Amino acid sequence: LRLGELPEPPPAAGEVTVRVHAASLFAGDQYVLRGRPLMVRAMSGLRRPSSPVPGRDLAGTVVAVGAD
Repeated sequence: LRLGELPEPPPAAGEVTVRVHAASLFAGDQYVLRGRPLMVRAMSGLRRPSSPVPGRDLAGTVVAVGAD
């Protein structure tokens, strides 16, 4: 894993931007990022993960709301 910052994209329709205060990693994230076992690649991307940012759980404050 690498700690870094990504550019902040504007929220699209049906999305929100959240200022994250805390985040977690799931033990299964390592399998998605490594692509092992090979069956995981069929779900997460053949050559590289479809989402390069691991983790899905967070706690924070909504700072922007997209249309809809």
